Amino acid sequence: MNRLKKYASLLLALVMALALAVPAMATEASGPAPVTGPFEITITNATTGHTYEAYQIFKGDLSAANQTATDLTAPVLSNIEWGAGVNAELALAAAKTVLEDTTLATAAQVAEKLTESNAAAFAQAMKAALTEANGSATAESDTVKITATAGAGYYLIKDSKDSVTGDDSVTLFMLQVVGPTAVKAKAGTPTPDKKIVEGENKVNTGDYDIGEDITFELSAELGNGYENYNTYKLVFHDTMSKGLTYDETQGVTISILKKDATTAEAVDTTGKAINSTVVKNDDGTTTLTVTFTNLKADFKNLATGDKILVTYHAKLNDKAAVGNPGNPNTMHLEFSNNPNDEGDGETGETPDKEVIVFTYELDADKVDGKDKTTALEGAEFVLKNAQGNGEGVQYAVINAVTGKFIRWSDSRIDETNDAGETTKLVSTIDSTGKAVFKVSGIDAGTYWLEETKAPVGYNLPNPAETKLTITATIKDNNGVPGEEAALTYLNISVGEETVDPEKPGNGVLADGIVNTTIENNKGATLPETGGIGTTIFYALGGLLTVGAVVLLVTKKRMSADEK
Repeated sequence: MNRLKKYASLLLALVMALALAVPAMATEASGPAPVTGPFEITITNATTGHTYEAYQIFKGDLSAANQTATDLTAPVLSNIEWGAGVNAELALAAAKTVLEDTTLATAAQVAEKLTESNAAAFAQAMKAALTEANGSATAESDTVKITATAGAGYYLIKDSKDSVTGDDSVTLFMLQVVGPTAVKAKAGTPTPDKKIVEGENKVNTGDYDIGEDITFELSAELGNGYENYNTYKLVFHDTMSKGLTYDETQGVTISILKKDATTAEAVDTTGKAINSTVVKNDDGTTTLTVTFTNLKADFKNLATGDKILVTYHAKLNDKAAVGNPGNPNTMHLEFSNNPNDEGDGETGETPDKEVIVFTYELDADKVDGKDKTTALEGAEFVLKNAQGNGEGVQYAVINAVTGKFIRWSDSRIDETNDAGETTKLVSTIDSTGKAVFKVSGIDAGTYWLEETKAPVGYNLPNPAETKLTITATIKDNNGVPGEEAALTYLNISVGEETVDPEKPGNGVLADGIVNTTIENNKGATLPETGGIGTTIFYALGGLLTVGAVVLLVTKKRMSADEK
């Protein structure tokens, strides 16, 4: 009997050393609970979407001699054997290693060796010996219930690492199950997020010019049970598409937003184990990695619900995709997911979060104003972001060969410079026979197209400036990759023409192209010296001379006859 009491004492110590859980609590009943069941485990503080599995690692004969309505821990488990949820051979091998005793031969002997100081390591080692779960359930809220199908015993509860793709927080803990039992999970998953920062607003989608500065903010909200870790590793993995260039000059800034605060506080990273790396990948994408080696050591006042913020800058480059699907930018978190581990232990990963940056192309056709079809090449233009030529007006600088937007300039570049930059747009005949020019890689907004030189034989339009407004509608993708195309409406209007959002836009969503037509009228034809105008005068003068001669001869004859 003393031997059985020793088993009970050791196993109760095991319960007190729960690796990832608070002590089990029995539900109240009106009288002594039956030892035959139900063997139901209620887990609170669960992670929604995760599957929790119960593995019986020890079983035996259960005595309820000392059990009361409020104390279900009194029953004694005797004749201890390996449970239905483990491979006995692997379990024994793991126990020998963890408990540092190669003489162990039975489950009962292993139970005798378990103490409060080695129980957590034992629970961790049992992962390799787990076979078929003896009950499981997927959490639909922060509470989930599992029926322990193998009956009474000691169970290892696992928050299945493989239950949710890409979102894994491992929970391993042992508890005694002799009736309805409740336990609080201690390992939670941080919540990732990513935003484009536009002034006071933070959005998931936006549109920009090539070369324009874009601010990105990554965040990680610490999950339930953060307080239960001794060390905690957190890594931000961010991948920019090939159309985005990381701005190394501005680098990375880090701040912390406390759970109940409205303003984040900047962090001085001096002396902290925080590293950031930037890698250019073979496919043209760029990966930014920011690693917090141990949050627990560097930020001692953090708690569940607090957020770590990482801010950096990038610019659209000349490889930026125009129109749908845009230029995506994804991130995910890597994090410590097992409080039993110390240092560089197990880590899990969250699903990706995504933001998308868009840009557009302006195409224009140059035609005869009368027939509306004759293509007119050789017309020259500048594209401005304001009307007129005064202070504040800027000119679009483009690549003279590709038509890609480069930047806005305070002054004109009349001719192509050594870098291939110019502000002069020239209409040229394309493969379809149209006289076109384009500017690719600009934001939605209002622009002024000024014609500076008309095609040969044509006059400049009056006025020479044409107001163009590009309107785009981009839906919020809620940060979820793989959603349907976010650019849903694209339109260009001329002058004060209004846009009816109820009607389809005239732009091409897939290509991000808006097109307009610019007309020229022919110059007036004036009379030429020596032409038909003087010929008429000469002919008329000749007729008058002949008439005068005839009249003079006639008068002379009449005078002679009268004599």
